[in-house]
Amino acid sequence: MPLRSYYRSDLALAQLETALRLYFEAADYAAVVTLAGAAEEIFGKLLTAAGKDNSLEALKRAVGEMHLKLYGEQTPPKQIANRANHARNGLKHWDQGDSELINIDLREEAQDMLFRAIENYWLLDGRMSEAMERFQREITAAYPFAQARTVRGGLAWPRGASVLCCAARPSQPTAASRLAQTLGITHRAAAYLHVEFAHEH
Repeated sequence: MPLRSYYRSDLALAQLETALRLYFEAADYAAVVTLAGAAEEIFGKLLTAAGKDNSLEALKRAVGEMHLKLYGEQTPPKQIANRANHARNGLKHWDQGDSELINIDLREEAQDMLFRAIENYWLLDGRMSEAMERFQREITAAYPFAQARTVRGGLAWPRGASVLCCAARPSQPTAASRLAQTLGITHRAAAYLHVEFAHEH
């Protein structure tokens, strides 16, 4: 095949569409994370270059605000980003001394990365493909409360209450849910507090 020039945004969109197809087929959630993650990163950097916010930056702010409100302490944005990208990085990086095992919920991580990639594409291009719209419809139907919690542009971001940051503080079983509603923060954002900070409290 001869060399030719490609727009990175076009290749990222192709990766996202492939990730969505694999997700609908329930064929390979690990590949979904990797493909959607690559698209999310490209779209996110294009947004940053255009002086616009991206899904990861919004997520870091949301989780940081929730952690401050719940626990009275600041959280390094890099720590939140590391948690958000834990699955993607774990699937594409390995260093000597690391365990060969990685403990993740592949389907849930695939959903999260698709959410972020679709939001970045929406913010960058102002439209969604048929596959993206189907993903939004199916997720909203599967998680009814998603209809009440949306992010910029009207995209639904559901996340099960069982993985909210209240898991880090079992004595506060509904605190994270109430706070998410008060601050206008998505359940998906709140969920990252659960894994990243459970060992600290």
